[in-house]
Amino acid sequence: EDLLRGGKLDALKDVWFLTMEDLRRIYWDGSVDVRALVAERRASRAKNAHVKNWPKVVTSRGRELRPKPREAKDGEVAGHAVSAGVVQGRIKVLLAPREKPLLT
Repeated sequence: EDLLRGGKLDALKDVWFLTMEDLRRIYWDGSVDVRALVAERRASRAKNAHVKNWPKVVTSRGRELRPKPREAKDGEVAGHAVSAGVVQGRIKVLLAPREKPLLT
């Protein structure tokens, strides 16, 4: 609220774009451009807005660890999809990514 009253923030909810380190820096150094920090973080968030499900765990080798898929009901195929969504129709189950040649 102090940042809002001091004219450093446009809206109280903008504080959620700041880290604790940012807040410490702003507290000790009054010349920090808080609006620029918020604008930068807002732009970064907008750039990544299309991502719906971020992986919860990524190993040092870049592998995404995901929970075990749920059990399939009768007439269903369950597993980890390459693309999100639900599709009805014929499918081909690939056991390895290189099993089907790339389309060129």
